[in-house]
Amino acid sequence: MGDKLRFNRYQGISRCWLDLFSEPYTQIRRVNDFTVIEFHGEIDLVADLWVRAHVDAATDTDQPRIVVDLRTATFIDCSTLRILCHARKRALDNGGGMGLVCTLPRHLGILKAVRLTGVLGPVATLEEAYASALRGA
Repeated sequence: MGDKLRFNRYQGISRCWLDLFSEPYTQIRRVNDFTVIEFHGEIDLVADLWVRAHVDAATDTDQPRIVVDLRTATFIDCSTLRILCHARKRALDNGGGMGLVCTLPRHLGILKAVRLTGVLGPVATLEEAYASALRGA
C-alpha cells in the first residue's frame, strides 16, 4: 500500500532504550496524503515513549493527516488514550486531522466508558478514517 516510514525523533530518550521496544508497537506507512500508524500488541506505559515519539514525528508537519489503526492492538489502557488525544490535538493544532480505526469491542468499550467516542470518532475501516482525517476531525 505505501512505504514504511522510520522516524528518528526520540525526545531525549536513549536510543538503546527505544531499540529494545520499537518493533512490536508501531508500523508506520504513507498512503497517498495520509500517515497511517498501526498500533501492535500491548500499547501501555512501556510502549508510550516509543509510540508518542512516532506520533509527534507524524504530526510535526503542516496539515498532517494521520490515521491511527488499533485493529492489531491487543491491549490498550489510559496511556493509549493519552496518546490518541495527544495525536488528535497535534494534528488539529497543525491544521490537519486524525482518523481512528477501532473495531474490537473491548477497545470500543473503553473509549465509550471514558466518553471519548464522540471526540475520537472511531470507525471500522481505513476508508472511513481517511474521510475523518480529511474533515479535520
